[in-house]
Amino acid sequence: MAKIFKVAKILDDDMKLVLNAGTNEKIKEGYRFLIYSLGEDVLDPDTKQSLGPLEIIKGTGIVVHVQEQICTIESDMEIKGKTIQTKVKPLAWMQHLSMYGEGERTEIRQEDPMEKPFENPQVGDFAKYIP
Repeated sequence: MAKIFKVAKILDDDMKLVLNAGTNEKIKEGYRFLIYSLGEDVLDPDTKQSLGPLEIIKGTGIVVHVQEQICTIESDMEIKGKTIQTKVKPLAWMQHLSMYGEGERTEIRQEDPMEKPFENPQVGDFAKYIP
């Protein structure tokens, strides 16, 4: 599936996009797409020949719904959760245990990752299937 498709509509605060391809292009739920726009032309530093335009990546998404001529994709990107370190002091009645190594300690926990929207998607941006 080497055909390039386009973003036809933007939904849900940049979390979902509608592409101009559906079952008529053999698109199925679960397919993954790369969304991008085209930047400036890149030149070979030696030959000065054009290497083509730079692809400006806006994100990736999974097909969640398919119709005959369109499909809806949802961002599958995540923002990694922050690592949080917290100093924990023993309770007052436990402070006498500090001489046994039970004093203040550091707890480390990882926040859950959050879904990340597509980055500034525009109607007309390109979409290509990525296996």
